[in-house]
Amino acid sequence: MMADRHYDDAKMAQKLGLSAEEFAHRMEIGIFGSDEIETMIKELDIQNPEAIFFSQN
Repeated sequence: MMADRHYDDAKMAQKLGLSAEEFAHRMEIGIFGSDEIETMIKELDIQNPEAIFFSQN
């Protein structure tokens, strides 16, 4: 989704107030705060956030 919206890790990290390294780490472990999730939903225009952020995988 990030690539579709022309976001790379550095750009999203900046939007979230994180370093690129911290963003990459959080992507690996899949843990983000609710404020960060809200920002990603807004920035990426995610229509079904439950399927992405709250899956049971």
